[in-house]
Amino acid sequence: MGKTLIVYHSVSGNTEKIALGLSRLLEADLVKINDKEKSGSLLIKTPSILLQWSGILRKDQKINIDAYERIFIGSPCWGYRVTPQVKHFVENHDFRGKEVLLFMTHGGDCGNSSDRFKALIKDGIYLGMLDYQISVEDKVVMKDLKRLGVK
Repeated sequence: MGKTLIVYHSVSGNTEKIALGLSRLLEADLVKINDKEKSGSLLIKTPSILLQWSGILRKDQKINIDAYERIFIGSPCWGYRVTPQVKHFVENHDFRGKEVLLFMTHGGDCGNSSDRFKALIKDGIYLGMLDYQISVEDKVVMKDLKRLGVK
């Protein structure tokens, strides 16, 4: 298995909890997209490095995803869609040949979020979606990953 990257946007902390758990379980690199326009940041955390840039992720601030075979993208579910910050990230990166998995947190129903997201990644290999209404234990996440064939 190649390197895994986890990219996420979190507002209340629920998506972040899932992202941190996935990063720990899969020994994956982690990128947080902050939603605060003036004091926002893009935070990249690897097992050995912690870097932070000022500003929000803009079209001219892409993450080099070439080194990654698999990319997990996390977002709260807003109106059956990923957040604008996550949509912007997806629209500005090329996922051709990459395995992509969406994970969402929500307070109700995600509706057709999975189908909408799949259309956004274009030539990426869509692995499916994990969705959680509340924070969950690592063992639940691992069970869901196995169900999707992700090790």
